Amino acid sequence: MAAETSVYPSFSVKDGSKLIYISRKEKLGREECSYGESGIKSICRASAEDGISFSIIDKDISYFKNSPLGQTQGKTVTIGKEQSFVIQYGAEGYNTEHYYIPLDVDSTLVITVDSTYDWGSRVSSPSRELVDQILSTFRFAE
Repeated sequence: MAAETSVYPSFSVKDGSKLIYISRKEKLGREECSYGESGIKSICRASAEDGISFSIIDKDISYFKNSPLGQTQGKTVTIGKEQSFVIQYGAEGYNTEHYYIPLDVDSTLVITVDSTYDWGSRVSSPSRELVDQILSTFRFAE
């Protein structure tokens, strides 16, 4: 599903794609969700749902590595034989992982894994196994 997503630091991507659970899709646009710990109902939005999103940003991977959060919480990982970078953080029921994969000198593929809580119950987030399975399928031309 096409969805607006947020990519650290300070990018709002309107043409990214996000995979969310089909059971949550039915609620989108309705005032049936509460995100975080407030318990206040709000309109359900794909951008706030658990899921995995994919975006291409016109920035070199060093831009993300040199960001304040990248310098303090980032770590190097290997995805599809490429040296990549991940930043993980969370607060008040939101947990996010951003995987930054260099595509060329001027662009980076960003895979964002969002995990959220719906008041009173844990919304099923993408499992570590599912995320690792998706990341393991990436192959890059040499």
